[in-house]
Amino acid sequence: MYKMSNLSFSKLKDKLEKSKTDEEYLLHAIDELNSLVPLPGEEEKLASQRRIISNASEIATAAREALDQLRENEGVDERLNKAAILINRVSEKAEGKFDEIMSAIDRTINESIETTNLLERATIDADLSPKNLDLIEERLFALRACARKYGVQVEDLPN
Repeated sequence: MYKMSNLSFSKLKDKLEKSKTDEEYLLHAIDELNSLVPLPGEEEKLASQRRIISNASEIATAAREALDQLRENEGVDERLNKAAILINRVSEKAEGKFDEIMSAIDRTINESIETTNLLERATIDADLSPKNLDLIEERLFALRACARKYGVQVEDLPN
């Protein structure tokens, strides 16, 4: 005859039921995390995008005004080009004393062009669209709710 250890049949049955319940919970958790697909660093990236979109109007206005300042009247590029032409006319007569100045003007023109290009892109940046704010907030809410549910930090969800 089979002799049972210290555990009774009912206790073993209870343990089996608890194991089944735990298994169901863990399978549900795995399915939930697989459907959510949390990414490392996603919470901070989304929070940053939300802050930018929340300030989109102010950011876009500043970028447009800065661009206007660079283009005002003749614009920085034209004035630098005129200065370069004037210095270039006399650079040979100055026997190399203006070489460093010409080099600095050339670098400044290039930096000014790059600045203007960056400002132009910033004024039309699609990430500043308020339409994206709802999507970002929904995703943040889902990530944070899932983290609370499982008692972890959002950055630990991918693990």
